[in-house]
Amino acid sequence: MGVERSRNQKGHNMIYQITHRYDGRVLYECEAESLKRAVEQAAKSGADLYGADLYRADLYGADLREADLYWAKLNWQSHNLLSEILRQAAGDDCEKLMVAGLIAISTDWCWDKLMSLDHPQKAWAIAELAKWIQDGDDVPKQLLGAMQKPERADQ
Repeated sequence: MGVERSRNQKGHNMIYQITHRYDGRVLYECEAESLKRAVEQAAKSGADLYGADLYRADLYGADLREADLYWAKLNWQSHNLLSEILRQAAGDDCEKLMVAGLIAISTDWCWDKLMSLDHPQKAWAIAELAKWIQDGDDVPKQLLGAMQKPERADQ
């Protein structure tokens, strides 16, 4: 399960199959130069990636706008994937969109740095990302710890 790839007859691009994380069925198949490009093609085509296993995918710089990633097994180190999840959840809320954008451009930040932010939408972002946690995920301990701490009420 995950992503299967094989060389095409021309020997240039690879044929990628994005599979379902539990039953192994093919959700999307294409010829592309990289897994990142294959996932981008799937997102742009409107492919249903519900349940996709993207755990080991390096999606740095990938355009995932409008991708249906519900129940996908996440790579918790992918700023692009996490920021896209938050962007979709933010809707038209400018403050929430700023958090998603900050995560997208702060690719040199680790979870410790992200969790140390003092931002009014931090609790929202943590709650949104928590919805994506699944059994067997390699969820960052910083995110799990932040979920267990109540936010301080301003007085």
